[in-house]
Amino acid sequence: LFYLTPSASGDDIPVDSMGYQMCFADSNQGAASAEIFNEVYQGKKIGVFYKSDDDYSKGIYDKFKATLSADLKAGLVEASFTESTSADFSTQVNALKACDVIFMPIYYTPASVFMTQAKDQLAADAIYYGCDGFDGLAGQLDLTTIPQEVTMLSHFNSKAESGVAKEFIDKYVAAYGADTLNQFGASAYDC
Repeated sequence: LFYLTPSASGDDIPVDSMGYQMCFADSNQGAASAEIFNEVYQGKKIGVFYKSDDDYSKGIYDKFKATLSADLKAGLVEASFTESTSADFSTQVNALKACDVIFMPIYYTPASVFMTQAKDQLAADAIYYGCDGFDGLAGQLDLTTIPQEVTMLSHFNSKAESGVAKEFIDKYVAAYGADTLNQFGASAYDC
């Protein structure tokens, strides 16, 4: 069966000879993020907060760690959680509170819980760095209450104000409305 998927980002999709991903494979976000960290965050204390019993989170983290420079890897602070420990992150907040940048390859719900619990415990100039799983964060949390910078890696910016992305947004909204204007709506349109 031939299939073309706009949203299945699992690492095993390209293994199927008849399956094609329009979007990225999850773990490749880890490699791309590590390249950014290697370039931008040298000399910074790096922390990682990930879900150890989740293929998405663990896969991205494993690829991130494998691609991270030796200097950054040497001082890496790791904190993880599981499905059964996702309500109280006080131990993880304590472990990561001295970090300058925290890589968070997790979805927006646990990220919002962590950020809320970490408020006033992490440095105000600390940076939270997530992947595509952060895409719904603004709906979960009033980001103006978080002093830290929040950034994410994604293959689509629904707020683009110029260029090809803006042209696409205008055409997409005119044809389909804004309700499905997100990274996977863009991939579905391309499919």
